[in-house]
Amino acid sequence: MTSRTVGFVLLMAALAPAGGLRAQEAGPPRRAAIREQAKALLAARLKSDVGLSDAQVAEVLPRIESIEEARRTSRRARVRLLGDLRRDLNAGAPDATLQGSLDALDRLERDEDRATREGLEKIDAALTVPQRVRVRFLLVRLRGEISRQIESIREGRRGPR
Repeated sequence: MTSRTVGFVLLMAALAPAGGLRAQEAGPPRRAAIREQAKALLAARLKSDVGLSDAQVAEVLPRIESIEEARRTSRRARVRLLGDLRRDLNAGAPDATLQGSLDALDRLERDEDRATREGLEKIDAALTVPQRVRVRFLLVRLRGEISRQIESIREGRRGPR
């Protein structure tokens, strides 16, 4: 594994939903160490890939962490809502109950979109236009890499078929 891959595994472990990965099962001291390593890696990527100064990283990094934490919280809530919706649908719940759950799911998605937009607006205030574009590309790459790593771990847990 390259150092970049190892770094993304650490980042993925730090950014993944609670209880989702073995690294998080290692306990709070290990989890805190992994989060710190992931934070350092993200800071390094902000400097190298985006061209941010130390002062900009200090301003942008907490905002990115906040956006990603809100996304994790929203994903957990979405999974719960979808599970409830599936259960209610299979149980033949009344239309009003199903519609209420569907409305809650729609609100959750709108709130997540709004929170992400607001977070990105705050990030943008500290950056030049080219840096803003590079941050967006970096976030897309990181999310894709994290998704691929999570899927790889899930495949590994399922074992060979």
